[in-house]
Amino acid sequence: MKRIYKIILAVLAVIIVTLAVTCPGRRAHREAITNKFQSGIIKDLGIDANDPQNQKNLKIGEEFMERVINPNLKVLGYGVCSIGYLETVKGRKRVSFGILGHVYLLDAEHLHARLFEMGKPVENQKNKL
Repeated sequence: MKRIYKIILAVLAVIIVTLAVTCPGRRAHREAITNKFQSGIIKDLGIDANDPQNQKNLKIGEEFMERVINPNLKVLGYGVCSIGYLETVKGRKRVSFGILGHVYLLDAEHLHARLFEMGKPVENQKNKL
C-alpha cells in the first residue's frame, strides 16, 4: 500500500512541476492577443497580408496594439496557470487563460470591440458611462 501512495505522490509531483515550468507569462498572453487581433482585422477587412502597402498598415496596427495592450494587460500567475486581464475605464475583463505553454483567449469575438474601445480618448469613454 505504501508503494502505491509513493507512486501516486511522484506522479502528482511530476504533473505539478510540469505545469509550473510550462506556465505562460505576460509576453505569451500579449502575443496571443496581438495575433488574434491582427488575424481578425485581416479576415474582417479582406486584407492581403503579402501586399507591401498592407504590411505598412499592419505595422501601424502593431504599434496601436503595443500602446493599448502593454499598459492595460495584467497577467496573474498562479504557479500552474495564468490569467490575463485587460483593464479599462469600465473595469477589469478576463481575456486569456494560459496553461501548459499555451494561451487560450476567452470571449475572443468581443475582444476586437474591447480593444477598439480602449484605443479611444478617455473623454469619449466617460461620456458613454
